[in-house]
Amino acid sequence: MGAKKQTIFSFVLVFAILMFLISKVNISEITKNLNEINIFYYLLGLIVFYISFFPRGLRWNILLKNIGIKKRTKELSEIYFLSWFANLIVPAKLGDLYRSYLFKKNYNHSKSEIMGTVFIERFIDVIFLILFLTLSGFIIFKDKFSKTMQDTLILAYILLIVIIVSFILIKKLRLKLAKLLPNKFQHVLPEFEKSASSCVKKNNIISLIFITVFYWILESGTLYFAAKALNVDLSFTVIIFVTLVAALISTIPITPSGAGFAEAGVTGVLVTMGLSYDIALTLALVHRSIDYWSGLVVGSIVYAKSKLK
Repeated sequence: MGAKKQTIFSFVLVFAILMFLISKVNISEITKNLNEINIFYYLLGLIVFYISFFPRGLRWNILLKNIGIKKRTKELSEIYFLSWFANLIVPAKLGDLYRSYLFKKNYNHSKSEIMGTVFIERFIDVIFLILFLTLSGFIIFKDKFSKTMQDTLILAYILLIVIIVSFILIKKLRLKLAKLLPNKFQHVLPEFEKSASSCVKKNNIISLIFITVFYWILESGTLYFAAKALNVDLSFTVIIFVTLVAALISTIPITPSGAGFAEAGVTGVLVTMGLSYDIALTLALVHRSIDYWSGLVVGSIVYAKSKLK
């Protein structure tokens, strides 16, 4: 019951933030911009976004094979999608735990072992996110970073530090920490650490890098086509930077997938880059309609039909 109340509260907060953002602009301007949207480019944005789940499943498959678990990429992509859908509904990235639950349910593998691969997958994403965010940020702003941009980068590096420190503590203290847990949970940390430490092999690092870069290109393609649909001209570097900012803000655990906060953050960044508030907000809303709001519909359909749920 508590989880339901938290979910309801988070969605109330989402709509409150969105209403606040919209209240700052003439609603007729938003309506006008949306009426002029190019449906062809919008649909391309949707297609590119949903295609991106295949490389996500493929990368996860590589990590799982490295710990001796061999499954079909199609099934893994479906489980990944279902866990992503869960993240759209519940805050705090609980969908990642749901992914390990689904794997345990369908293939009878340890949830803590699977969470080790999920942790490393997230770690890889954060590394690339920070690398590309920093690089694209310096290309765009050079030495003229605004406080908002500085805060964004600081948040990214704090996230990376938290992940690294957490894993080091688990790796070094796993046996001592395990003894503090009830007997039936004492296997969790050792299994998690073993899986996370061994799911990346030297002979497939290049593959992991290539797939991750390809995945982020597809993510950026979603924003690119959203901008094209509104006839907004943004450079490739700006597209990458804003995509990464949106991805970073989506990790905020207060609302599902950072909903509300992501729209506000993207709007602020685009305004900083010279777009008018009404265009920036419209683009932020259109982009999130693809990578968040459409997911509530598509995810509901996939969940209803999936045999892996």
